[in-house]
Amino acid sequence: MIPKEKIRESKHRVNVYHNYFRRSGIYRFVGRTLIRLFLLLLAIVVVFYFVEKYLIDFNAIFKYLFEELNHYIIFLVFYLSESVLGLIPPDLFIAWVKHCTHPYLGVTILSILSYLGGVTSYYIGNNIRKIKQVNDFIIRKFEKNFQLVERYGGFVIVFAALFPLPFSPITMVAGIMNYPSKKLFLLILFRFFRIFGYAAFIFWGLNLSI
Repeated sequence: MIPKEKIRESKHRVNVYHNYFRRSGIYRFVGRTLIRLFLLLLAIVVVFYFVEKYLIDFNAIFKYLFEELNHYIIFLVFYLSESVLGLIPPDLFIAWVKHCTHPYLGVTILSILSYLGGVTSYYIGNNIRKIKQVNDFIIRKFEKNFQLVERYGGFVIVFAALFPLPFSPITMVAGIMNYPSKKLFLLILFRFFRIFGYAAFIFWGLNLSI
């Protein structure tokens, strides 16, 4: 039987965290992010459905990509995108890898490359902070991301890894702010859940002929 003192201590700790999360706005931040995620997934379903039905033959596109382009080049492009500002949505690569001979292996490779991209972004940011002109430009360019990391710390890093927040810019900002590297490397392991979760959604959830 658990002692009453430990139960009271646990309740007190939960209340402390609850009050902190409420005052800092984390609950609102999480709520807005989840709503944005739902709307994004809904938009993906609608866009893919109508584009596939009326405009583009995705089978032909992915067949071309699969047969004509070197897979190593596509994986390299994905890694570079995840390392530098995340210019290309990872969902496009997940949709592509569905048509590979070993799609689950492909998703695993994408997950590893995405994680390594976050690590690379962190070190890019860590070195940018040593170059004043570039550092000042990045601070102006991604002022909102700096505010998020400064305000929410590890929570925003986890959400960037899991949800539609700018993953690469957030990890780069963390590097510029000299966020503890070991802690960041643990937090961005959630990127694996992001890639595999979206893969499950794209592979089975959409239920389209792409």
